[in-house]
Amino acid sequence: MLTGPVSGSLVGLNSIRSINISSNSFNGDLFDLGEFPNLSVLNLSSNSFAGGLNSQICISSNKIQILDLSMNHLAGGLDGLGNCSTSLQQLRVDGNSLEGQIPDSLYSVSSLEHLSISANNFSGQLSPKLSKLSSLKILVISGNQFSGPLPNVFGNLTQLEHLIACSNMFSGSLPSTLALCSKLRVLDLRNNSLSGSINLDFTGLPYLCTLDLATNHFIGPLPDSISSCH
Repeated sequence: MLTGPVSGSLVGLNSIRSINISSNSFNGDLFDLGEFPNLSVLNLSSNSFAGGLNSQICISSNKIQILDLSMNHLAGGLDGLGNCSTSLQQLRVDGNSLEGQIPDSLYSVSSLEHLSISANNFSGQLSPKLSKLSSLKILVISGNQFSGPLPNVFGNLTQLEHLIACSNMFSGSLPSTLALCSKLRVLDLRNNSLSGSINLDFTGLPYLCTLDLATNHFIGPLPDSISSCH
């Protein structure tokens, strides 16, 4: 297993397109990574990197498509990622100690297909600006402290396949626009404070294979339309 800081170790690799040093014991600060003008994949997951996120991670390459910083010891907010390139497709920061809200600037990364921020300390409400992420296929925000209603804007997320928002403090009713996510396969909203009837029109969700609404405050029967899910 590789250990120690990576400061200076990667300097000068101007042509490199992919860096994967995941599942080691690297540590230190992400500020010291250097610049990689042609980098499209950066995977630093499952290490011991600490400190906060900063814009250098993104502006070091205006071509970055996959950024995986999950399972480290990062703290602070996501504001430092506001300058991510418009080519960013995957952002994973699961399993850190990040907090605050999702910054508005991140909702403007329209190329984003996979956003996974589970097992952190994010809080506040999920913004209706989520609708701007029209390319989103996977949204994983479980294990945080998000609260308030789920925004009823899922009609714009027509590519969404996985919505995993369990173990938060969401309240209110199920957004009716979830029925417009025709490619949805996994809907996991367990362990929240959602309430009311399950009035979703499941006829619009023919590919739904996992539905978990346990440990909420729903009332009434399941709709007959649920039989349309294969």
